[in-house]
Amino acid sequence: GQDVYYYGSGEAYKARKPMVSAVFPQAVLLYNPTQTIVDGIPVHNAAQFLSNCHPLPVIVYARSPYAHVIVRKIRTANPLITDIVTASIL
Repeated sequence: GQDVYYYGSGEAYKARKPMVSAVFPQAVLLYNPTQTIVDGIPVHNAAQFLSNCHPLPVIVYARSPYAHVIVRKIRTANPLITDIVTASIL
């Protein structure tokens, strides 16, 4: 399995997470976290966390219109993160 970060915990996360297997999420990243844990995974403020984290692949769970904006924010915050996959919903 692969260590990864998840970005997002809303509708796309709930819809697409069952389709993702063989990964070990190390954190859920949110820009305005209101929770500290999602499904047993620690939640972090994305902007703060990404600027100092070890570069791991990121799976972005988001609505289609926002996914590309989130990917750009991740790449800007930490250029060492190069593996980003989107699991979008409409």
